[in-house]
Amino acid sequence: EQGADTTFVDNAKALFGTSGDLEIYHDGSNSYIADVGTGDLTIRSSNDLRLQAASTEAYLTCNENGSVQIYYNNTEKFATSSTGINITGGWVTDGVSVATANIEHTDNSKALFGDGNDLQIYHDGSNSYISDTGTGSLKFTSSDIIMQTTGGNAIIAEANQGIKLYYNAVQKFATTSTGVSVTGDLA
Repeated sequence: EQGADTTFVDNAKALFGTSGDLEIYHDGSNSYIADVGTGDLTIRSSNDLRLQAASTEAYLTCNENGSVQIYYNNTEKFATSSTGINITGGWVTDGVSVATANIEHTDNSKALFGDGNDLQIYHDGSNSYISDTGTGSLKFTSSDIIMQTTGGNAIIAEANQGIKLYYNAVQKFATTSTGVSVTGDLA
C-alpha cells in the first residue's frame, strides 16, 4: 500500500544492492546505516544537508555551494568559508602545527609553551612579556643576539666576539679578548 509504513523487527535488515552492500537496521539499542560492500557511502542532497538530534540540536550543517559548520551543544565551533576556516573558542592539536598567516592574540591572551605552560609570551595592554615561569633558565641561542630599543642598539652579544653595551645607541662598554673596553667615565 502506497504511503504505508514498513516495519522491521530488531536486527532485521533492509538490504540494498545485489550483494546486500547497504544495510539499514536497528539492533534493539542502536540504529545503523552500514556500507558493507565495495565503493563509498555517498549521502546526497539537492539542497543543504543537516545532521541534528531529534530535538533539532545541530551537529553538522553542509550548505550547497557554501560553508560547512560543526557544532558542540548546538553552538557553532568550526566553519569553512571562502577564505579558509573560522574557529570559535580554542583548539588543541597533537603533533605539528603550521601557520602560514599571523596568529593574533588579544591583550592578556598568552602563547604558552611546555607541558606546564613554562614559557609565556603575551601583551597585557600596556607592556609585552616573555616570561619563563617554570624550572630552568630562559636561554637565547643564536650566533649573534641583538637587543634594540626604538632609539637603536642596547646590547649586542656576538659569537666568539664578546658583549657590547650601549647608552643612547652609543657603545659605552665591551668585553674583549684581553678584558674590557670602556668609553667614558666609570662612575
